[in-house]
Amino acid sequence: MAEFTDYKKQLSKQLSLKLKEFGFSRLGMRFRLETEKFLFIIKIDSNRFKQLDLDFGLQPKAIKKLGTFVTYDFKKLDPIDCEIRKMINRSGGKPYWETSAGAAGIEKNVDGMLKVIKRQVMPVVNRFVANPDLFDSISPADLLDREGITATFGGAWPVGEETRTAWMFAVYYEHSDIARAKSFAQFAVDNHRSSLVDRSKTLKELLDLEIPFGSAVGIEPSDINETFFGEQDLTRILNKTIGKPSKP
Repeated sequence: MAEFTDYKKQLSKQLSLKLKEFGFSRLGMRFRLETEKFLFIIKIDSNRFKQLDLDFGLQPKAIKKLGTFVTYDFKKLDPIDCEIRKMINRSGGKPYWETSAGAAGIEKNVDGMLKVIKRQVMPVVNRFVANPDLFDSISPADLLDREGITATFGGAWPVGEETRTAWMFAVYYEHSDIARAKSFAQFAVDNHRSSLVDRSKTLKELLDLEIPFGSAVGIEPSDINETFFGEQDLTRILNKTIGKPSKP
């Protein structure tokens, strides 16, 4: 176990040298790139068979909490915690990198991971870095078109169905554009009142796409019921007056 831990540490160090070119800094098994509005996270994961894979997440920095359940520490944030994610798929039908002993094995895996990151992660990063206001191109009605949002985001997608995604946008705009925030908040409220039949169709689509959803349906992470975890946020935003300064 100690040997595998050391292997991952050495691989992480070598990969970090490559990712510095793109602005990422290393924090353990995570690599972070931070802009004014967003945090991009790549993580090396492993399983009990000592195989390695990569995960990627994108977090709007305005989203500091998940309802009343979690307050994020951005330094410890994992891709699985992020509101926008992308599954990184190794080419050749092999989802994992096998542990290869020695410096040559580490170098081979680093090169393979870097190729995948360049092909699958960097298009997302570059899209948001080139256009920090990319969210402005999305309207509440667009949330019904998951494929369209994924294309806009360079291949990444919001982790939840429409209610949670609308909540994300509402909180994101709360202190910068209250009119826009209220439009997304109202969409979230109206959409959450839709039937479970309609919502189950969206969930099936998420599962078919192998999108991990956890609390993606917009319910309490610890209690499967009909209470939306972002309800207090939406109520607060909808009660605000347009034009009145909003303090973060």
